[in-house]
Amino acid sequence: MDEDRFDQRVVGLTGGLATGASTVARMLAECGALVVDADEIVHELEEPGTAVTQAIAERFGPEALDAEGRVDRSWLGPRVFDDSEALRDLGAIVHPEVIAESRRRIEALRAANPEALIVYNAPLLIEREAYKRFRAVVVVYVDDATQLERLMARDGLTRPQALKRLAAQMAPAAKRDYADVVIDNTGGLEATRVQVEACYGELMSQPLPSREA
Repeated sequence: MDEDRFDQRVVGLTGGLATGASTVARMLAECGALVVDADEIVHELEEPGTAVTQAIAERFGPEALDAEGRVDRSWLGPRVFDDSEALRDLGAIVHPEVIAESRRRIEALRAANPEALIVYNAPLLIEREAYKRFRAVVVVYVDDATQLERLMARDGLTRPQALKRLAAQMAPAAKRDYADVVIDNTGGLEATRVQVEACYGELMSQPLPSREA
């Protein structure tokens, strides 16, 4: 998303693996925001018969697809996180298509809902420098130990496996440097909800200025 910036009612949301950014996105939706989720788009693009699925099979072999013809993440994940070149190749296949579809959805929502807050939830928003397209960035933060523990529990990973996946992304603490609003999700859901409601009110009532180039 490196073209002209979105307007002031479109904001970026990011965190990292197991930080709870999707939970925050749902809470923002409950407040009234309209959410475009990059991971959901990736899953759609990796369904049987898509150009992305075909390109992944060509790069990684037919084993990368399950019996129904969709991308088999349980097979592909360990291989790309153990091979930096493979991870780059996967990104080169998937990322441009995600960006194009994300832009289409955001622009369609904005045209239909000119007064709404639109939230784009993307785990690699900062790493891919897509944050520059948004007038405000919300970062969901947890400390390193909490992130590791939650990732291992959520995905059934060993500690070395989880650490390898975390190493492929920027740490939540580093992402805070890019944030206009930080949601600390280290505590319970109710504590997070209070912050999310305050965040929504701030973004709706006191728009932040557009980012400089």
